[in-house]
Amino acid sequence: MQTYHFHTVGDFRRNPGVRNSASTAIRGLSHNNCKEDSNNIFQRKSSNSAAIEHAIEMKKWLDPLSLFAKPEDIQTTPISEVARTENEEDVHWIEGQLQVLEAGDITFYIGCSSCNRKVNYIEGINFKCMLCGDPEAKTIKRFRILAEIKDELSALQVTLFTDTLEKIVRALELNTPMEFIKCVDLNNSLESQKVTAAVKLPPRTEQTSPSRIFAVQCLYDLRDEKTTSPTLKRKLKVEEPSPKKQC
Repeated sequence: MQTYHFHTVGDFRRNPGVRNSASTAIRGLSHNNCKEDSNNIFQRKSSNSAAIEHAIEMKKWLDPLSLFAKPEDIQTTPISEVARTENEEDVHWIEGQLQVLEAGDITFYIGCSSCNRKVNYIEGINFKCMLCGDPEAKTIKRFRILAEIKDELSALQVTLFTDTLEKIVRALELNTPMEFIKCVDLNNSLESQKVTAAVKLPPRTEQTSPSRIFAVQCLYDLRDEKTTSPTLKRKLKVEEPSPKKQC
């Protein structure tokens, strides 16, 4: 059993919108030990969402292998609270066990390079996406899988897209092309893994109806909760990119 922890060098503390609280640091997270009432949770939710979203949009991670953002000073939110959210602007960091909810092969479709939505075009052409409005979108092969992140109390259905799946496959060292990976094999590898992820409700458009399936915006790490001995821990290390290559 091994622990997969992704080194990143981005620092969220540069963001003035992030607030610290009395907390215990767990793997770079600010995790509140006290039970908050609903009012307190919703009062801090907007600023926390803005901090997470800003970090993702500004690409404050410099790890070229994993592109896992490091959520320093950003609080996690209980999955039960996230499941009740209605605001599509809210972004939350959550922690839990990741499991795939599908069987068979990992499916793919032709979609927009910007919004991931399915389009009725062939692969490899440039077009203006009528769903997200990107005038320079491109049709690409998109892998998509329905999964679940759960803790001891609640579960949240999430969609994993190509970039996220590729990171997970690399972390688990599954040396199989994405097209040939079986969901059952992926689930077996994820059985004891715990993930930290940023999730958000997908935006509604005139062509889409409201959804309760969250989209994974970014991942931080994937770790084996059954590993107890530090000698079994393995860290994926990458060279820090030079300043001219930083994003």
